[in-house]
Amino acid sequence: MTYLDKTIKDGYVRIAETEIKQQIVYRIAEERTEYFGNPEEKIRAEVLAELIYKYEYPAHRIKIELYTLISVTDILKYLTKSCIIHSFNWSY
Repeated sequence: MTYLDKTIKDGYVRIAETEIKQQIVYRIAEERTEYFGNPEEKIRAEVLAELIYKYEYPAHRIKIELYTLISVTDILKYLTKSCIIHSFNWSY
């Protein structure tokens, strides 16, 4: 069983078939639905699954796609249960 299969079995992720497209529903810090036919989304789902099972990050502290004024983050892992961003250290 792959890590992604395990996230589906444990309810962190759900793959939903609609008449038009296949969707993935993330059920972690917040629920989010994305188009699963996109190759990037399949990679993001696998990385999320590895964070939860291989690296043992708590799923309730992981968010998908965070938008800020200067950047977009695909996956963000919070250090605290409140999932609040206290500060960013941007280095280029």
